[in-house]
Amino acid sequence: MGGGHRIRYSVAIGAAQGPFRVDVELWYQPIGYRWANNLKPYNSAREPRRFTGYFEAMATGTAEMGRVRPLSYSRRLGGYTIDRGAFMKEWGFAQTSPAQELALLHFFSVKKLQASGEIEFRITVKEYVTPKEPTMHFFAQADKEINQNTAPFKPVGWGKTLLDALAECIRSINRFPYEGDEVKSAQA
Repeated sequence: MGGGHRIRYSVAIGAAQGPFRVDVELWYQPIGYRWANNLKPYNSAREPRRFTGYFEAMATGTAEMGRVRPLSYSRRLGGYTIDRGAFMKEWGFAQTSPAQELALLHFFSVKKLQASGEIEFRITVKEYVTPKEPTMHFFAQADKEINQNTAPFKPVGWGKTLLDALAECIRSINRFPYEGDEVKSAQA
């Protein structure tokens, strides 16, 4: 199966003071351009011609595999370290373009307690591989509107973590009353 590599970068910062932001991108190219093009002089033979044809057909297959940004300064470790939670999960490699907005879905249920009874809300949290806004990897949305008689809206929450998005969505659910059909049928 696959192997691995470790690369360590050391950057001289002189007298500059942090915090610093470091962006790291990992790009994947299955076969090196130079290596494949070294075969072109032999294209009169069937195998090299077929191989270079494969290479040219998949040249657009070079893809960004992951992106790591969060850094934190550690006096104990004597420098900046990458937040381990920032590494892309395996399923994220299925996305071939950020425009696809691939997301893992997490499902939750919470009951809103109010005088008219209990109302169950189902919350879907999307965990994006490459969100449009880098600080908002998680987006939570409830399945029902609240505040229906005044200014109805579906509770939502955004955040860097699943907890941030989910907690914000639940706070939004609790902020206004549920005035939908379930309440009306319970009062009848």
